Amino acid sequence: MVMGAAEGPLMPISQSFAAAESSPERRGLNMGFVQNFGSNLFGSFVAPLVIVALANAFGWRRSFFLAAVPGLLSAFLLWSLIREPKIERQSAGGDHERMPIRQMIRYRNIWLCMVIAVFMVAWLQLGWAFLPLVYVHERHFSTQIMSYLMSVLGMSAAVGAFVMPGLSDRVGRKPIMIFGALVGVLVPMAALYWGGSVWMLGVLLFIGWLANGICPLLMATIPSETIPARHVATTAGLVQGLGEIIGAAGGAWAAGRAADAFGLPVTMWIMGACALIATVLTLFLYETAPIKMNKAPCCRGAHIDADPMIPIGR
Repeated sequence: MVMGAAEGPLMPISQSFAAAESSPERRGLNMGFVQNFGSNLFGSFVAPLVIVALANAFGWRRSFFLAAVPGLLSAFLLWSLIREPKIERQSAGGDHERMPIRQMIRYRNIWLCMVIAVFMVAWLQLGWAFLPLVYVHERHFSTQIMSYLMSVLGMSAAVGAFVMPGLSDRVGRKPIMIFGALVGVLVPMAALYWGGSVWMLGVLLFIGWLANGICPLLMATIPSETIPARHVATTAGLVQGLGEIIGAAGGAWAAGRAADAFGLPVTMWIMGACALIATVLTLFLYETAPIKMNKAPCCRGAHIDADPMIPIGR
């Protein structure tokens, strides 16, 4: 809980940097890179290979001490390299530019992203928590193969950090959100039922885990384009916080209780259901991508953040 309290604000604040520094045409790509690339390349791809090997060789307690080193390095880099963005150039106004939380959640995209985040973060957390157990205890893979399959998720998410948000800059946020949430169903179903080669299982997991690439869109990019980007730290905190509290903590606890009662496979079915529910919810999002908004007759030539009181898409 102490680690979470310290770690929780990092991503919303990081996304506020990205929103302030990005051009509208590259906002999706840049915010996806900030949220997913480094964390998944090192934390999800490299870490399972290294930490599992160290735990097998020296014990899991020693491996936890080594896991602290990247955090200390990150703190040093933030302190020495990050400069404060000039947010004031976006908000040279008075009290009328403040937006209370109750006003933010009146926007359809904001509360939809909050609900979608609950299911997508639950999907994500159930994958990290229960896939290793399914591989070892249900599929009877060795711990080494399990670590390889888990590292595939990190590699996929690192690629998805470019592919999914980058495509959303070109074809729109909504189509990528729908596709990403739907393809997420592939991960639990393949992990549970694929009977072919482990290599092909890795390919299926790679494709399905690209769904992780929509998380920056729903947690930061779409909210920052729905209301003025200067509020992105608050809106991203709302969306991510609700997803973590209900989806990650509550979802993992509920799935664990279900696994105790009905067996490990039920966790994969819950994971797949989370992706399906998220897919249905994405159908009701308003489009916010600048390339789409500029093509709309009513919005051509208008800045996407022009009026904080008018919900984008209405």
